[in-house]
Amino acid sequence: MRGYEAARVHKAEAASPEASGTWRTALRPTIEDAETAALEQCQVFYGKPCVLLAVDEAVQPIPTTGDWPRRDMARARYAGSFDPGQIPGFRPAMRERADILEYCSAPGPKAAAYHPGGGRVFYRHRSRQPAEEQALDACNSDPTRDRANGSCFLYAVGDQVVLLRRLREPLTQEPSR
Repeated sequence: MRGYEAARVHKAEAASPEASGTWRTALRPTIEDAETAALEQCQVFYGKPCVLLAVDEAVQPIPTTGDWPRRDMARARYAGSFDPGQIPGFRPAMRERADILEYCSAPGPKAAAYHPGGGRVFYRHRSRQPAEEQALDACNSDPTRDRANGSCFLYAVGDQVVLLRRLREPLTQEPSR
């Protein structure tokens, strides 16, 4: 909890009851953004809806039943066409970055990879399978991301979001020779 206490506002921490892990975010523009981001990133990382533990300095009360309410976050399970507004845990300004906005109009085969801790989407295009590999490699080797939090997920293939599949390897397989 020391890490949370030291984090700067606006901040939030969520937990995965099934995987017994926590996810924290800080330096968010608003309390609401911190809460949403922590819950979305926790759900992406652990694969199931999480519970909110704290927002800024307010620790959530322990439910009298002992059963913490899980919060299923829509962006963490989004599976439609690529839309910057649907990327979970992104700060509002990141959704407006040129590289994110240009993904939809990028020509040819393309793929995007995502990690909740890095908050970045990477994409490359040439042909489909190498695009997926390159996106995952770029995300996994990003020096600004904490590699202790696991590897990146394939976020989109072409214009379709595939994050729910929780793929850490390319979706497309090269044809057998």
